[in-house]
Amino acid sequence: MFRENSYCISCLNKNEIRKYNPFFNMFDDVDPDRFYNDEAPEFMEIIGQKSSILENCKNYSSNSFNVMLNSKNLGKNFSTFFINIDGNQSNFESLVTELKQIDHNFSIIGLAETNITSCNKNLFSISDEYESVYQSKIDGKNKGSGLGLYIHKKYKFTIKDSISMCTEDIETLFVDITEAGSTPSTPRLVGIVYRPPNGNIHTFTSEIQDILVGTNDRDVYILGDFNINLHNLQALSHQKFEETIITSGFTPLISIATHHHGSHCAKTCIDNIFTNKVESVSVSGTIELGISNHSAVFQFANQKAPLAKKTTKITIHYDYSSSNVKKFCTALKENIETHETDISNFETFNNIFQASVDESCKLATPKTTKRNTITNPWITAGLIKSVAHKNKLYSDWKKSITNKEKNGSSSKFAAYKLYQKRLKILIRSAKRKYYYSSFDKYKGNKKKTWEIINKLRGKAKSDIKASILNSNR
Repeated sequence: MFRENSYCISCLNKNEIRKYNPFFNMFDDVDPDRFYNDEAPEFMEIIGQKSSILENCKNYSSNSFNVMLNSKNLGKNFSTFFINIDGNQSNFESLVTELKQIDHNFSIIGLAETNITSCNKNLFSISDEYESVYQSKIDGKNKGSGLGLYIHKKYKFTIKDSISMCTEDIETLFVDITEAGSTPSTPRLVGIVYRPPNGNIHTFTSEIQDILVGTNDRDVYILGDFNINLHNLQALSHQKFEETIITSGFTPLISIATHHHGSHCAKTCIDNIFTNKVESVSVSGTIELGISNHSAVFQFANQKAPLAKKTTKITIHYDYSSSNVKKFCTALKENIETHETDISNFETFNNIFQASVDESCKLATPKTTKRNTITNPWITAGLIKSVAHKNKLYSDWKKSITNKEKNGSSSKFAAYKLYQKRLKILIRSAKRKYYYSSFDKYKGNKKKTWEIINKLRGKAKSDIKASILNSNR
């Protein structure tokens, strides 16, 4: 039922971009007399939405993505971004540099094949606006394992340990996004899934089915590299996976190729985003970043994610330094002595006590420190321009692809790949040069040296926390 029109017929005939779309023209030849209940029109509308999302799925460069973003006014929508990074050690610096080209801070950023353990997550910071959660790679496996999630700090989240796992057949990492202080009517669950290509696909599908069945009470977005090509579902095991996803009420949002080894190799659709809330999705697609053999995948949902609950309470900062404590003691004694009413009443004493604290220790504004840092300060304007030039070379090569020249201009592809390789080396060199010069600049200054070391370790502090934060007044 789902496989007869899995690809856009016109695209296949014209040998153009292949698109996965099991919902394409599903009702074109259907006799309307077959539908006898009132839910049929609504059902057909949802099927139409699913098909439309997959048909409109496109590949973007950083520039064209920014144009699309501004034209659709999607900046405040809930958004997810995923890429198989193929090693944080090799490609993380390239990722954060590429993200500087994009005029949007995604709500969620997911990474697969990080190849690191969770204890090293602080070494890999995208920006101060994100908190990260990592699933460690499999012990003893140096490549092809490990997951990472970056959640924008405007959201509150909790890790779902019950469905987060790491085995030879499946790796998952899920978080619940909720409002602070209350439970929203429709919680949102976001997770990453990675299927090791050599794992047991039947076990993988069974685990996925268990996860999907247990999430019917919330809006779910599953990002991942599933290593199952939706452009080729001839294997029964792959068909079973597709059937599991769709019959569980989930819809793939990516219909075009996401992975390739080179200009002459077959492209596959193995990275995707699955959701049970397709009616809220505004746009989905891929972004060609040139970081690994995988394109990034993304989606925007027009229903905003549950944000941290806003409050009108005033946050008051206190500084209990030795000098301020002495001031407090003097103020409290004077206020008690000059107070004319009986202070045996606790409420009266408490009011005097709080007034003395405010008088001596309350701060008009929180203290800050000169140690406030810019995340990834080695990313220069020159590097960003170089990334833009690399993307232009890629665009030039893509434009050279025609029906006669299906692989495009070999010289333009070679120029793009050479520049991509040199840029990766340049990015690593820029980071090393920045920190080498910083160490040399503060040679002999232990305090500054340790500040630089802590930046590299992801332990740098951005502000001085007050001794007590009182949000109840």
